[in-house]
Amino acid sequence: MLAGLVRLFRGGRRERRGPLVRRAQPQAFQPRVRSFEDRVLLSAGLPLAAPLPHGPTQTSPLTNRAQAQGPDIQSAGDEWYGTDPLDPTLWTVGDNWSLGHYPGETGHEESAVFNVKYNNPCEVDGGAFPIVGLSWNQGYTAQIAIDDGIQLQTSSGFVSDSSSVANVNFATVNTQLAALGGTSTLYEFHFSGHKGEVYIDKSIQGTATLTLNGTFGSTSTAQFDIYGNLVVQNAATVTFQSGAGIYVASGGQMTVSGITGTMLAETGGGFIENGGTFSFSSTGATTIAMPFLDNGTATLSGGLLTFSQSCAMTNGYSYMMGAGTTVLENSTVLTASAGYYQTAGLLSIADTNVAEIKCSSGSVEIDGGKVQKGTATGFGQLDIGANFTLNGGELDMKIDGNFASSDFLSVNGLVNINSGKLVVTSIGAVTVGLKWKIIEGAAGSGGNGWTTTFPAGIIGSSWDAQNFYELDS
Repeated sequence: MLAGLVRLFRGGRRERRGPLVRRAQPQAFQPRVRSFEDRVLLSAGLPLAAPLPHGPTQTSPLTNRAQAQGPDIQSAGDEWYGTDPLDPTLWTVGDNWSLGHYPGETGHEESAVFNVKYNNPCEVDGGAFPIVGLSWNQGYTAQIAIDDGIQLQTSSGFVSDSSSVANVNFATVNTQLAALGGTSTLYEFHFSGHKGEVYIDKSIQGTATLTLNGTFGSTSTAQFDIYGNLVVQNAATVTFQSGAGIYVASGGQMTVSGITGTMLAETGGGFIENGGTFSFSSTGATTIAMPFLDNGTATLSGGLLTFSQSCAMTNGYSYMMGAGTTVLENSTVLTASAGYYQTAGLLSIADTNVAEIKCSSGSVEIDGGKVQKGTATGFGQLDIGANFTLNGGELDMKIDGNFASSDFLSVNGLVNINSGKLVVTSIGAVTVGLKWKIIEGAAGSGGNGWTTTFPAGIIGSSWDAQNFYELDS
């Protein structure tokens, strides 16, 4: 041990003093984004509040390590030992680290490396952040506990290998694990404690990606706030607990490469809110056992996708669209188990394939926004496996003026037209003497509470005896 090292008792606890060990004060925490509970839904008639500022805090200034991509996460690594005889768990005790100081303490670009050789727990009680990276290697499974107010920020991301478990405890809601750039990967992880924050932000380096890639189940009480990219391709379920969920900010992106099975789930009221871009594709039947609120752009590009849960923030439905756009293409089948609810935005069937929305319970309800089908010159079809209610908004349809071809809405349930608009346009001039069946419902369907706009040449419209809504020229 270094000469001159002094051991002192203060308040019954020994403190270590010396040139290699300097205790950093916990950083003051400034929340990155507003909590989900404080957001006001568009369906309540009020706009969502703007996100709080995010980026460097005054008490945790970013150095050049976060301004440009640093070294590989596992290079220049400071290896965690956790073997100091007095304070074996504390991050800021230099003797717990292979380099004799905690990562970044001396101003060098360093990563924190945890491996099974010293499978000892760690308490992040302070430090100099951002560090370059954080890695769990070679079967490390012990817990890393982040104290109240600590933002454990990395400039190049955090990575666990397939043999390790990223086991992190968040002391309070003011606790953060962050990647301010680079490529992060998590296999099995268990984020416990309070509803802290996993924060992915590309605003500094232009890119920051977190990939979920596990083959064993994972859990999180921490909120995932995505200002970069989140790639979901795990083969086992990630379960969000205690109200935690996923928020994709404007400019952020979430990509789900679907598998057959449940990829994401929640217990306790968590949900996915998309304010950026959400993309899904799959060749199988994928379940996300969380509600979904779309205020950005969601593109579902093939396969079967089920959102099986509901919550108050989605008005009791499994899929709710506020100010966003939802695109169904490549014959996607979307199952919103507790119903689909739209208050604004655009639901688009973006090609000439048949797309489908199904509900196990509840209905498809349009209270605002638009529903469109097909391309500018091609016709699209939407099948609905539930009751369909139009209380507002606009249903846009196209017909072929020369033939009995058109966009088509097929409802395997009751069609209830209470309000809103029906706007029909024609490709080509309307030929006299044709009929177009544009909507089909179950027995008892009907209602004419909407206002209608038809192309020149359409002389009538009505529900016929076979429950088709028909146009005549």
